[in-house]
Amino acid sequence: MRFVLANPGPRLVTRTAEYFGYTVAWVSTLMNSDAFRAKLATLEREADVAVVADIPAKLRGVAGLALDALAEEVVECTKAGPNIIHREFLAETADLALRRLGYGDKTGGTQGPGGPALVQNFVTVDANTLASAQANFGRVIPLPAAPPAVQVSEAQVVEPPEAA
Repeated sequence: MRFVLANPGPRLVTRTAEYFGYTVAWVSTLMNSDAFRAKLATLEREADVAVVADIPAKLRGVAGLALDALAEEVVECTKAGPNIIHREFLAETADLALRRLGYGDKTGGTQGPGGPALVQNFVTVDANTLASAQANFGRVIPLPAAPPAVQVSEAQVVEPPEAA
């Protein structure tokens, strides 16, 4: 099973038979059995989980190395004294670090030089609707009056008629 997982690709049955010293027909019969396929599927799922679980650890390791190297560059730039290239590098590094920490530009870098992008919504209406809207613009439209309160001075109990 492990050989099959570790060596995917074309001619898998032939390569497996050669590796273990069995005939291709026998290995083909074995590999196409329901039991073999079920066990292989289980092992493939476990292998996928292991690989996927390992990816974040590797990314953290790469990020750690990159940050360490960046920190060393920042130290070297501060030791070298004032220089326009060093100041640009330090400014870009600080900007990147602050953005990743959640400070700074919240638009994800899509903001133009004049500020955030202007969004304009265009609505088309017919001439009558436009004229009505322009005439009513700024006018306060009163709410309908509440119905008058009802006062009950006396109540009478009415018995339902008896069923015949």
